[in-house]
Amino acid sequence: MAMLKLAEAARKTGLTTLAKAIRSGRLSASRKEDGSSEIDPAELAQVYPFPAPGEKVAATGPAVRRATPDVTDAELRYRISRAEESLMELKNALEEMRSQRDAWQAMAKAKLVPANRATLSWWRWRRSAG
Repeated sequence: MAMLKLAEAARKTGLTTLAKAIRSGRLSASRKEDGSSEIDPAELAQVYPFPAPGEKVAATGPAVRRATPDVTDAELRYRISRAEESLMELKNALEEMRSQRDAWQAMAKAKLVPANRATLSWWRWRRSAG
């Protein structure tokens, strides 16, 4: 397959920021003698997938990866159930951390209570000073 010009690659992917991707190193391009850039279509397709034939390409903005139509309802239900399980685990961990935090706060407050005044007598300080 022939190399693509930057404008052609932008039209195929729907991205207008391909030059930025080249500068950041996410995408490599070769320079021609006239100063324009050429991009290998195979590498471009790996980084920014081309839309399906007949599918509209957004004029601007980042390319959105579209869900494949071969995802079944059973797989989606499985994914939802796994996400709900993860959510419950995270909520339980958060509740446990909150209870531990409260226990630590109670211990810290108990240590901050001023000591008994009987143990802090000022006469010792006066006696040592003079």
